[in-house]
Amino acid sequence: MSALGHFFEKEGIATTQISLIREHTAAIRPPRALWVPFELGRPLGVAGDAGFQTRVLLAALKLLEAKAGPVLQDFPEDAPVPAGGDSPWVCPLNLDRKSRRMRNSKALQAVFREEVLEIRPSYELAVKNRSRTTMGASCLELGAMVDLLCAFMQSVPANPRQDLELGYTLNCYLSE
Repeated sequence: MSALGHFFEKEGIATTQISLIREHTAAIRPPRALWVPFELGRPLGVAGDAGFQTRVLLAALKLLEAKAGPVLQDFPEDAPVPAGGDSPWVCPLNLDRKSRRMRNSKALQAVFREEVLEIRPSYELAVKNRSRTTMGASCLELGAMVDLLCAFMQSVPANPRQDLELGYTLNCYLSE
């Protein structure tokens, strides 16, 4: 993401990011970055701590006040440890990663489709438990989104939404 910031800024779009590996961010010198001393994969700290996560996001967004960069600021807090200690990360699925050995794009697409369908119940449970989702822009149903993503294996596909830029179309799908 650090390198993308340069391209967006060149087009007049201000960017900020959250960095988990300070050395990489310092080397790439993105326009604005907030380094956080958290576990890899947890750029906002521990799950379920909305207050802490809000502080992290606000600190990253505050960097947009800088007219130019590079700006690399350190987040001043460590992530809190949840009561009872941190729980290990566990994927709800046993994905065998056979796709790593595949060279045939059709077989790889089939595995991708299978994994999307397998993880869907976990997504729906999360939406139910949180009464919200971060999905929303494209309004494509899941199958259409999978088809669109798979089409990128051949070339840049036609955008199924004429009213959105392709990047926004890739943002999400609408539950079937």
